[in-house]
Amino acid sequence: MNRIITSIVVPLILLAASPANAVNFDVRLVDEQKGVMEVADFSSLSMAIALAMQPRWSGPASTMGSRGFDIGYNFIQNSIDGDAQYWKDAVPERTLNGLQTSQIHFRKGLPYSFELGGTVSSLHESRLYGVGFELKWAFVESFKYAPDFGVRTHVSTTLGSRDLSLLNAGVDSLLSKSLGLGGIMQATPFVGYSWCYTQARSHVLGITQPGEVELDTDIIDAEHMLSGRLLMGVLLHASWAELGFEAAIPVSKRNTPISSYTMRLGPQF
Repeated sequence: MNRIITSIVVPLILLAASPANAVNFDVRLVDEQKGVMEVADFSSLSMAIALAMQPRWSGPASTMGSRGFDIGYNFIQNSIDGDAQYWKDAVPERTLNGLQTSQIHFRKGLPYSFELGGTVSSLHESRLYGVGFELKWAFVESFKYAPDFGVRTHVSTTLGSRDLSLLNAGVDSLLSKSLGLGGIMQATPFVGYSWCYTQARSHVLGITQPGEVELDTDIIDAEHMLSGRLLMGVLLHASWAELGFEAAIPVSKRNTPISSYTMRLGPQF
């Protein structure tokens, strides 16, 4: 029972303790001088935020079994081009050198090598937060000499922004193999590929024209974007504790603007 309580309380403390600024930023899609953000800049900005907020830790291809569950904490460092003009327009009050995300990530094992999970995300020093759900299936698992193969599907949305609306859906293909280390720990390296679809649109935008009292309104139509990133990482598991690291590296910087590096900490039962 103590382990169960610890597995719930510790991730919540870590999420609550994530750094906060006196004035948390929101992204702005309207500039008083330039007007509404250009569509190309809007697409790049939206994809970066969407990838930073999606359910990250894909983990090994294997599942935890029908009786297994865990609640862990993911810290995600996302690299961005903070010198890009669209970031300066969207967040004019500060210079961003990267985006840091904290996630509470829960998973529950199901029969037939399925696993159901979800995330609650917070973008550090911002008003943005997100929720996501995932389903993993290991269609090859637990063979002595063969690696495990699996797929993970996930869907998520980003909330809290006055101007921006985001919806994400993705599929990760995964390959992994568990290795014993001295009989006291298991190391499971894994590789994979992550596809992500992002739908981004604006809420109704208010625009103040010089010399005018009344607001004009505008809407940026929905943009549909695809991205792909190579996954590689390792999970260390000893007793009931686990520590993991995962890198999501874009294949093309032009289509996918950020890399993500995830550290996971938590218990597993």
